[in-house]
Amino acid sequence: TEKELILTYYGFAIMPGYRPYIWLELENKIIQNNNDRKFKLAKTLSDSLVGMIPVSTMANEELSYSCGRTGDSIGAAFYRKQYEKLLSIILNSGDGKSKETAYKVIGMKDISVITQRKKMQVTKQKRIKSKNHVYEVLTVFYKFKKQKIYFDITLIETYGIKAIQKKKK
Repeated sequence: TEKELILTYYGFAIMPGYRPYIWLELENKIIQNNNDRKFKLAKTLSDSLVGMIPVSTMANEELSYSCGRTGDSIGAAFYRKQYEKLLSIILNSGDGKSKETAYKVIGMKDISVITQRKKMQVTKQKRIKSKNHVYEVLTVFYKFKKQKIYFDITLIETYGIKAIQKKKK
């Protein structure tokens, strides 16, 4: 059900294996391989990432793309559907117009996925803290207007930083 998927998406941030900053390098490698038309390698890497982070919007989107480019239409459709469901969870978490209605994300790449999906041109990005929350605030051009879009990254900062500190010990 949709409620179970929502709980899975946000609940993933409190799982012991949650390491959002550590995954960034692999996420970037996957995107680069798809851009370089190395679809089999991108498919292998993104499949690995989806295995570790089944709730990654970026990994599901890139896996769908690489499946399609390697002739796996069933995989492409499946992972595209997963991507759409995950994206819907984030988009339904708020409207991004203020701190109070910020989009709630558990991965930094989710921010890129949303801005690309909504065809926003990012001109500035900054991090702010307010009332025990951490936000990534983007200044974007969207629908021919300059505006600010808020993303609540509290889960990333709270649990992601703990994962890094544990690894250093």
